[in-house]
Amino acid sequence: MEGVNSGLMLNLNQLRAFYEVAKTQNVRQASKRLFVSQPAVSNQIKMFEESCGLNLFKRQGRRIIITDIGRIFLNRCHALFDLEKVIENDIQEFHNLQIGVLKVGTVKAFAQYILGRYVNRFHSLYPGIKFSLDEGNSHEIGMSLLRFENEIAIIGKIPGLNGVEFLPFFTERVLLFARQDHPLVKKKQGIRFDELKGHPIIIKHTGSGTRHVVDAVFFRHAFPPHIMLETSNVGFLRQIIEQGECAAFLAETEFNKEFNTEDCRMIPIIDEEINLEVNIAYLEGQLLSPAAKAFLELVTRDSGKMNFSQRQ
Repeated sequence: MEGVNSGLMLNLNQLRAFYEVAKTQNVRQASKRLFVSQPAVSNQIKMFEESCGLNLFKRQGRRIIITDIGRIFLNRCHALFDLEKVIENDIQEFHNLQIGVLKVGTVKAFAQYILGRYVNRFHSLYPGIKFSLDEGNSHEIGMSLLRFENEIAIIGKIPGLNGVEFLPFFTERVLLFARQDHPLVKKKQGIRFDELKGHPIIIKHTGSGTRHVVDAVFFRHAFPPHIMLETSNVGFLRQIIEQGECAAFLAETEFNKEFNTEDCRMIPIIDEEINLEVNIAYLEGQLLSPAAKAFLELVTRDSGKMNFSQRQ
């Protein structure tokens, strides 16, 4: 035999044929285990020996005996095909949702007030799945999908995320509120949107879903917001609201959890209803992992147009 090519690439079909024959030194038994004909097994062994440039079996008529080199290969194959079984088992466990990692991104408010119930339910159903949560504004989390950092996101629908599929989840009202002695709060019947001209407001940073829908309303009314502060820090927002004369825009869930007290009041806007469409987002055309599919199914059972803060 000629020497083996240094660029040899192992053919796993040939290696499997060698392994099955080497274990029993019987081509007939190997052919039954591999569900192929005896000549096919013999041909695979022949090609494997030729590609290796080594004699792996000695032959005496129909009798076949493994060589010392063949025994070394056989020991290596034990480890290789044992590992193959481990991988096959892993694949099955991934599909059975016994193991896996699920990376979900969302905005801080949804993580704090909404997502926890789903994480707990998901874990009770699939305790072997590791849940990884990423937080940011809607644009940041949407971009994380495009960078393959997260597999699913729960975010406000904003433009500029080409390649991201949006599945409607629920609609969240965006409210205007202020300290109870704010001049706009004293208008019991509410205000027209144009009455915000000149009033300092607190609003979330560019890139958040809330900011996007509020900016759209200001644009439609053809005057810019008088922004005193941009922040997504609810604790800091509370300090400014309590100490100053600002009004703030916030999603209803956050308002109900953090500011719906005697110290703060919602300011009804007579001629506008500002709504944020919250979506489950994932990459277009990408195969979701079994864990992501299961989580998507769990979450979409609650999807609809009802304000989430009113759900039980």
